[in-house]
Amino acid sequence: MSRTTHQTFKTRTIHRGEITPAPYNPRAISPYSRSLLKDKIEDVGLVEPLVWNEMTGNLVSGHQRLSILDEMEGGTDYDLDVAVVALEPAREKELVVFMNNQNAQGIFDEDLLASLLADSAVTLEGMGYTDTTLQMDFPDLVIAGAADQALEAAGSEQGDPLVEQQEQASSGIATDIDAIKAARKAGKEAAQDSPEFETEYFLVVAFRSEKDRNKFLKANGFMTGVTHISGDELEPLVKQTWRTPGDEGEAEAGTPRVVTPADAGEADPD
Repeated sequence: MSRTTHQTFKTRTIHRGEITPAPYNPRAISPYSRSLLKDKIEDVGLVEPLVWNEMTGNLVSGHQRLSILDEMEGGTDYDLDVAVVALEPAREKELVVFMNNQNAQGIFDEDLLASLLADSAVTLEGMGYTDTTLQMDFPDLVIAGAADQALEAAGSEQGDPLVEQQEQASSGIATDIDAIKAARKAGKEAAQDSPEFETEYFLVVAFRSEKDRNKFLKANGFMTGVTHISGDELEPLVKQTWRTPGDEGEAEAGTPRVVTPADAGEADPD
């Protein structure tokens, strides 16, 4: 069987020193997201090659992975397999952006994702999520989980078909997508008025202007224009200290004050 004619790259083993990260690469990564990527590489290894342009020596795709490999290898004296392309500079720059353009990427089918989450062998951590970030990205999935707890706390009656269907989907017995959809709908309806159902644990941070907000996001490795980040992403970036009596300009002792990395004299992340 012949190989597709649409494959334009070739695989080659080269020395790390031959790779130059594209100096114009506009992509950044937060410390939290970088830690997720590093954990996954440590867990399963590098599972796809970086893309390297032999005409310029620049890296086209895989800047964060390369940075993590350098850290794990303790330097740049190592070899690795790369997908080699031959691109003129303008095409290279376009592809650097395109490879991370969310408009050219897919979306999650939430019902299929729900069926994966029903598998007890699959973990949120392994998917790169926490309970908080999962709720932010897929509110309905978390609502379904809250419904499980509400139904259990309420001591639902035996033999109720809706309850049985919800329990089957939660335990992984139900693998049919229609059954999962029905179970999630029943669970949301059952939990909506329950005191166990509570999602109000968000914090709104207001900046003086859009420019200030984007400056903060950019300095901390987030995409400008982001309107929400999780506590898990924010926690590594800030420190909380407490005002003590006598601090100049402090209105009240014991009031929390957020100190940013810049305030603490720490360098901004790459």
